[in-house]
Amino acid sequence: MTKRVFASLLFSVLATTAVACGSEDPLPTREPEQVVFREDSTFGIDDFLEAGFEDSEELSATNLPIASSIWSGTYKGRDVEVRFYELHEHAAGPGVNSAKAIVDANKVGEGTATPEVSGFTQYVVAGNAVILCDDAELCLELARSIPSGA
Repeated sequence: MTKRVFASLLFSVLATTAVACGSEDPLPTREPEQVVFREDSTFGIDDFLEAGFEDSEELSATNLPIASSIWSGTYKGRDVEVRFYELHEHAAGPGVNSAKAIVDANKVGEGTATPEVSGFTQYVVAGNAVILCDDAELCLELARSIPSGA
């Protein structure tokens, strides 16, 4: 009799553990690591245009009062947004917070029918600019393409 009770109890514990483990949410996806590039440099739109940023259009920076300007365009045929700040510290502080909010909003819609806010899922800080795009390597490649004299 005690063997049956023990076996029944063991089975219950194992079954409960298996169900609990199977019902857990998947591990959260890793946050993109903040990539900082050329932090001692100060860039402007002309530097990015020279690096291959195309089809650029200046957007309103009203919702980002600390940003000095925001530009939307393409690099290698893919959508990119560049946000300029007066100082690297502004780009690396409030600029990163804003970029993370966009990235997080887009990740909420991944794998669902929820439309993405902008499609930007990665960002790179380059000097006084924050580059938003759908691939961190693309952002970094654009930052590396800026002439070294800038």
